[in-house]
Amino acid sequence: PNGSYGLGSWNGVLQFFSIVAVGTNVALITWRTKLVTLVLAGEVGAQWIFFSILSILLGLLVGIEKWIIPDVPMAVEQAIER
Repeated sequence: PNGSYGLGSWNGVLQFFSIVAVGTNVALITWRTKLVTLVLAGEVGAQWIFFSILSILLGLLVGIEKWIIPDVPMAVEQAIER
């Protein structure tokens, strides 16, 4: 077996799972707890609106976090430049 210098194609798979995890966790909060019905007073369609808005907001938060935090630490980038 040969060694690998990175995650390769697994990097994309892990990014996909991070977005799917956001949707899954929001769905669990929305439909398996009474939080939404207590907050929104049981309006018709309130669960879907809550799920949609929270999923989009948290998905954007994950995307911004991935954009702000570098994949490679500064020390590694400096070592590569040398």
